Amino acid sequence: MEDEIIRLVSLNDEEDFEGNRLFPDILLPRNENTRIIGKVVDAFTPIEKDFL
Repeated sequence: MEDEIIRLVSLNDEEDFEGNRLFPDILLPRNENTRIIGKVVDAFTPIEKDFL
């Protein structure tokens, strides 16, 4: 939380070919009824398995 805004920052730090973040920060005004439901406690990366 900042003075006038709530900043949501993605844990995904991937960039495009020009160096811009693919998932930029989301800025929300604090004067709206914004609720943050939960927090990230871990990251998940699926694993592909060959079942043959």
